[in-house]
Amino acid sequence: MYNPESITKIMEKENMGEKEITPDIEKQKEIIIFMSEKDAKIFGETGLVLEIKAKEEFLKKVAGGEITREDFKELLKLEEISTGIHPGKPALLFREISEDKQVEKHIERMIARLVLNDANAYEEIDARNVEEFLKKYPEPFSFEEDIQSFLEEINKVNKPEKYKEYLEAKEKLMQVAYGKKYEYYNQIKLLEKEAGKNYPDAVFEKALKEKDDTVIEKMLKREFKRCLYIADLQLDNGILLNRNVLYDDTYQKLRKNNTIIKLILKCIKEEAKESGKERSGTHYGSKLLAWEDEALDEYMEKKNIKREAV
Repeated sequence: MYNPESITKIMEKENMGEKEITPDIEKQKEIIIFMSEKDAKIFGETGLVLEIKAKEEFLKKVAGGEITREDFKELLKLEEISTGIHPGKPALLFREISEDKQVEKHIERMIARLVLNDANAYEEIDARNVEEFLKKYPEPFSFEEDIQSFLEEINKVNKPEKYKEYLEAKEKLMQVAYGKKYEYYNQIKLLEKEAGKNYPDAVFEKALKEKDDTVIEKMLKREFKRCLYIADLQLDNGILLNRNVLYDDTYQKLRKNNTIIKLILKCIKEEAKESGKERSGTHYGSKLLAWEDEALDEYMEKKNIKREAV
């Protein structure tokens, strides 16, 4: 008999590199109440009361896209949230960063990439460049979005240890540059994660509406792996892990009853009806089996099982 908690732990191994964030209930209350009332005076107030119903409504709106990342960016620009350790004094901020020799070079390379468009020009970085960086990125989310491609390049050509150093340097830079904003940014990320966990259907429907293939692929692969994991346990690990497993009765039953997979199949059916094409010829119909096949490969790789030829 499978344990849902064990499934979650196994399925979240891909996120083990993420930093652990401690929930700050008071800051989360401020965020949720502000997004409802739009009154910045609540920041810093004590004794705020938030009903469970109000939080769930907020999470639903986040999951369904009524409250967006852009809304959170605007929240983090509020003057009521202090900017950083040295607000308005980029020279002091630069000194704060430079005194940490362990991460100095990585941080300067990131700033050089975003401000000078050349990470190798990091030795030219000065307080003026830091000021330009802060004007260009007044809150953490925009910085994180733009630095992602550079971090992916680092990950491709370096050992995991080096990539981890850059991730830690990124966090250090945000902590120093954004101060309280960084703390609220972390709490927003926790709330976004909770929204996705509590209301995955809403997240998936939003992705379908926006044709966000990146999110759709990630969520579908997660659900395919979940079905494989449960089927594997129910068969006492006796399941033959090759392409045929995708047609196994146990797996197919789990797949058929999976809410997220149901949503994509409904979308494919509607696509086929509107276009007059076969379901396999629609946009998602052509991608679905490939994603499912890739999910099987990834699942087997995690279990260190060599895939058998069919």
